Amino acid sequence: MSSVGANYTASQRVKLTAYFIYKLKIVAEEAGESHYFFELIAVVTNTDSIHLSNEIKKLTYESNEITAIIVSFIKKTKAIIPKFYITMNFVILKP
Repeated sequence: MSSVGANYTASQRVKLTAYFIYKLKIVAEEAGESHYFFELIAVVTNTDSIHLSNEIKKLTYESNEITAIIVSFIKKTKAIIPKFYITMNFVILKP
């Protein structure tokens, strides 16, 4: 989750809207990966510790919530800022 925080902080310092969206997409991707790894830990550890199980459940839930919030930010930003303005300020490379 540290990459989520680092990329979110970086997104707040950018000057171009398209780069802001780009950084938020990285945040959403990293949060999604964290969610996956928390689920994987829960399956692999197969522990009897109720405390550990509850902590993993909390982290999984929170990473899912972070992903949803960031995706919402991205959608709202794209809706507010005209697409022409976004593409004129930054070249978006698609794989």
